[in-house]
Amino acid sequence: MYFIPRNNRVYAFLITRSRFEWGALTLVFALALVTLWWFVWYVPLQKRMLQAERDYTALCQQQAALVQTAHEINTLESQIEVLRTQLRQTLGNSSVGYKRLLNALIINVVESGLALNNCSLKLPENKEWCRIHPVELQVAGSFGQLISLLQSLANQEGAVFLKHLTIARLEDHKVNATLLFSLIELVEAFHGV
Repeated sequence: MYFIPRNNRVYAFLITRSRFEWGALTLVFALALVTLWWFVWYVPLQKRMLQAERDYTALCQQQAALVQTAHEINTLESQIEVLRTQLRQTLGNSSVGYKRLLNALIINVVESGLALNNCSLKLPENKEWCRIHPVELQVAGSFGQLISLLQSLANQEGAVFLKHLTIARLEDHKVNATLLFSLIELVEAFHGV
Protein backbone atom coordinates (compact mmCIF):
# COMPACT_ATOMS: atom_id res chain seq x y z
CA MET A 1 0.00 0.00 0.00
CA TYR A 2 2.46 2.47 -1.16
CA PHE A 3 -0.06 4.90 -2.60
CA ILE A 4 -1.86 5.70 0.69
CA PRO A 5 0.03 8.05 3.03
CA ARG A 6 0.56 6.59 6.49
CA ASN A 7 -0.93 9.50 8.43
CA ASN A 8 -4.31 9.22 6.56
CA ARG A 9 -7.42 8.60 8.72
CA VAL A 10 -8.93 6.05 6.31
CA TYR A 11 -5.71 4.08 6.21
CA ALA A 12 -5.45 4.19 9.98
CA PHE A 13 -9.06 3.05 10.31
CA LEU A 14 -8.56 0.15 7.92
CA ILE A 15 -5.39 -1.28 9.41
CA THR A 16 -6.53 -1.06 13.00
CA ARG A 17 -9.66 -3.26 12.62
CA SER A 18 -9.93 -6.82 13.93
CA ARG A 19 -11.14 -9.85 12.00
CA PHE A 20 -14.58 -9.64 13.59
CA GLU A 21 -14.95 -6.02 12.55
CA TRP A 22 -13.76 -6.87 9.02
CA GLY A 23 -16.34 -9.66 8.87
CA ALA A 24 -19.06 -7.33 10.12
CA LEU A 25 -18.02 -4.65 7.60
CA THR A 26 -18.02 -7.21 4.82
CA LEU A 27 -21.47 -8.43 5.89
CA VAL A 28 -22.84 -4.86 6.05
CA PHE A 29 -21.33 -4.10 2.64
CA ALA A 30 -22.79 -7.32 1.18
CA LEU A 31 -26.22 -6.58 2.70
CA ALA A 32 -26.07 -3.04 1.31
CA LEU A 33 -25.25 -4.42 -2.15
CA VAL A 34 -28.09 -6.99 -1.94
CA THR A 35 -30.53 -4.35 -0.72
CA LEU A 36 -29.45 -1.97 -3.45
CA TRP A 37 -29.79 -4.77 -6.03
CA TRP A 38 -33.22 -5.73 -4.67
CA PHE A 39 -34.82 -2.29 -4.61
CA VAL A 40 -33.05 -0.67 -7.56
CA TRP A 41 -32.87 -3.52 -10.05
CA TYR A 42 -34.95 -6.63 -9.15
CA VAL A 43 -38.25 -5.10 -7.91
CA PRO A 44 -38.66 -2.61 -10.83
CA LEU A 45 -37.68 -5.32 -13.30
CA GLN A 46 -40.19 -7.73 -11.74
CA LYS A 47 -42.95 -5.08 -11.97
CA ARG A 48 -42.11 -4.45 -15.60
CA MET A 49 -42.14 -8.18 -16.34
CA LEU A 50 -45.55 -8.60 -14.67
CA GLN A 51 -46.92 -5.62 -16.62
CA ALA A 52 -45.48 -7.04 -19.85
CA GLU A 53 -47.08 -10.41 -19.07
CA ARG A 54 -50.47 -8.75 -18.46
CA ASP A 55 -50.12 -6.79 -21.69
CA TYR A 56 -49.18 -9.95 -23.57
CA THR A 57 -52.22 -11.78 -22.16
CA ALA A 58 -54.50 -8.90 -23.15
CA LEU A 59 -53.03 -8.83 -26.65
CA CYS A 60 -53.51 -12.60 -26.97
CA GLN A 61 -57.15 -12.23 -25.95
CA GLN A 62 -57.65 -9.40 -28.45
CA GLN A 63 -55.98 -11.46 -31.17
CA ALA A 64 -58.23 -14.43 -30.36
CA ALA A 65 -61.26 -12.15 -30.50
CA LEU A 66 -60.11 -10.77 -33.86
CA VAL A 67 -59.63 -14.28 -35.24
CA GLN A 68 -63.11 -15.24 -34.01
CA THR A 69 -64.60 -12.07 -35.54
CA ALA A 70 -62.82 -12.72 -38.85
CA HIS A 71 -64.19 -16.27 -38.85
CA GLU A 72 -67.71 -14.97 -38.14
CA ILE A 73 -67.37 -12.39 -40.92
CA ASN A 74 -66.27 -15.07 -43.38
CA THR A 75 -69.22 -17.24 -42.33
CA LEU A 76 -71.65 -14.34 -42.76
CA GLU A 77 -70.16 -13.39 -46.13
CA SER A 78 -70.68 -16.94 -47.35
CA GLN A 79 -74.33 -16.77 -46.29
CA ILE A 80 -75.05 -13.47 -48.10
CA GLU A 81 -75.79 -15.07 -51.46
CA VAL A 82 -78.08 -17.65 -49.85
CA LEU A 83 -79.93 -14.89 -48.02
CA ARG A 84 -80.22 -12.82 -51.19
CA THR A 85 -81.82 -15.78 -52.95
CA GLN A 86 -84.22 -16.30 -50.05
CA LEU A 87 -85.05 -12.56 -50.07
CA ARG A 88 -85.86 -12.65 -53.77
CA GLN A 89 -88.07 -15.69 -53.20
CA THR A 90 -89.79 -14.02 -50.26
CA LEU A 91 -90.34 -10.72 -52.02
CA GLY A 92 -91.40 -12.39 -55.22
CA ASN A 93 -90.74 -11.38 -58.77
CA SER A 94 -88.32 -8.48 -59.07
CA SER A 95 -90.40 -6.96 -61.87
CA VAL A 96 -93.19 -6.21 -59.40
CA GLY A 97 -92.94 -2.43 -59.13
CA TYR A 98 -94.36 0.01 -56.69
CA LYS A 99 -97.44 0.89 -58.77
CA ARG A 100 -98.24 -2.75 -59.27
CA LEU A 101 -97.96 -3.43 -55.52
CA LEU A 102 -100.14 -0.43 -54.71
CA ASN A 103 -102.73 -1.54 -57.26
CA ALA A 104 -102.75 -5.07 -55.81
CA LEU A 105 -103.15 -3.66 -52.29
CA ILE A 106 -106.17 -1.55 -53.24
CA ILE A 107 -107.72 -4.45 -55.17
CA ASN A 108 -107.35 -6.65 -52.06
CA VAL A 109 -109.10 -3.99 -49.97
CA VAL A 110 -112.00 -3.82 -52.42
CA GLU A 111 -112.25 -7.63 -52.80
CA SER A 112 -112.37 -8.09 -49.02
CA GLY A 113 -115.48 -5.91 -48.89
CA LEU A 114 -113.98 -3.06 -46.87
CA ALA A 115 -114.79 0.55 -47.67
CA LEU A 116 -111.66 2.54 -48.49
CA ASN A 117 -112.04 5.91 -46.76
CA ASN A 118 -108.56 7.32 -47.35
CA CYS A 119 -105.31 6.32 -49.03
CA SER A 120 -102.29 8.49 -48.30
CA LEU A 121 -98.89 7.88 -49.87
CA LYS A 122 -95.83 8.88 -47.86
CA LEU A 123 -92.36 9.76 -49.15
CA PRO A 124 -90.33 6.67 -50.01
CA GLU A 125 -87.32 5.69 -47.96
CA ASN A 126 -84.28 4.65 -50.00
CA LYS A 127 -82.05 1.87 -48.73
CA GLU A 128 -78.98 0.35 -50.32
CA TRP A 129 -80.85 -2.59 -51.80
CA CYS A 130 -84.50 -1.49 -51.83
CA ARG A 131 -86.95 1.40 -51.75
CA ILE A 132 -89.64 1.36 -49.06
CA HIS A 133 -92.93 3.10 -49.93
CA PRO A 134 -95.14 3.74 -46.86
CA VAL A 135 -98.86 3.69 -47.62
CA GLU A 136 -101.55 4.52 -45.05
CA LEU A 137 -105.06 3.19 -45.63
CA GLN A 138 -108.17 4.03 -43.63
CA VAL A 139 -110.86 1.40 -44.11
CA ALA A 140 -114.24 0.65 -42.60
CA GLY A 141 -116.13 -2.63 -42.43
CA SER A 142 -116.53 -5.71 -40.28
CA PHE A 143 -113.78 -7.38 -38.32
CA GLY A 144 -114.10 -10.48 -40.52
CA GLN A 145 -113.54 -8.36 -43.65
CA LEU A 146 -110.40 -6.90 -42.06
CA ILE A 147 -109.12 -10.40 -41.28
CA SER A 148 -109.93 -11.42 -44.86
CA LEU A 149 -107.84 -8.50 -46.15
CA LEU A 150 -104.87 -9.45 -43.99
CA GLN A 151 -105.09 -13.11 -45.03
CA SER A 152 -105.24 -12.22 -48.74
CA LEU A 153 -102.18 -9.98 -48.32
CA ALA A 154 -100.31 -12.77 -46.56
CA ASN A 155 -100.87 -15.05 -49.56
CA GLN A 156 -99.99 -12.40 -52.14
CA GLU A 157 -96.76 -12.39 -54.15
CA GLY A 158 -94.76 -9.26 -53.61
CA ALA A 159 -93.41 -7.35 -50.68
CA VAL A 160 -96.32 -5.83 -48.78
CA PHE A 161 -95.71 -5.61 -45.05
CA LEU A 162 -98.04 -4.30 -42.36
CA LYS A 163 -96.13 -1.96 -40.05
CA HIS A 164 -98.92 -0.53 -37.89
CA LEU A 165 -102.57 -1.32 -37.31
CA THR A 166 -105.09 0.73 -35.36
CA ILE A 167 -108.65 -0.54 -34.93
CA ALA A 168 -111.57 1.49 -33.55
CA ARG A 169 -114.87 -0.26 -32.86
CA LEU A 170 -118.02 1.37 -34.22
CA GLU A 171 -121.70 0.53 -33.73
CA ASP A 172 -123.30 -2.56 -35.34
CA HIS A 173 -120.14 -4.69 -35.06
CA LYS A 174 -118.28 -2.49 -37.52
CA VAL A 175 -114.66 -1.36 -37.21
CA ASN A 176 -112.74 1.60 -38.47
CA ALA A 177 -109.09 0.66 -39.12
CA THR A 178 -105.96 2.56 -40.04
CA LEU A 179 -103.30 0.38 -41.63
CA LEU A 180 -99.76 1.50 -42.38
CA PHE A 181 -98.17 -0.69 -45.03
CA SER A 182 -94.62 -0.80 -46.38
CA LEU A 183 -94.38 -1.65 -50.06
CA ILE A 184 -90.85 -2.81 -50.79
CA GLU A 185 -89.41 -2.38 -54.25
CA LEU A 186 -86.01 -3.92 -54.95
CA VAL A 187 -83.38 -1.66 -56.46
CA GLU A 188 -82.17 -2.87 -59.87
CA ALA A 189 -78.47 -2.72 -58.89
CA PHE A 190 -79.23 -5.31 -56.22
CA HIS A 191 -80.73 -7.69 -58.77
CA GLY A 192 -77.59 -7.72 -60.87
CA VAL A 193 -75.39 -8.87 -57.97
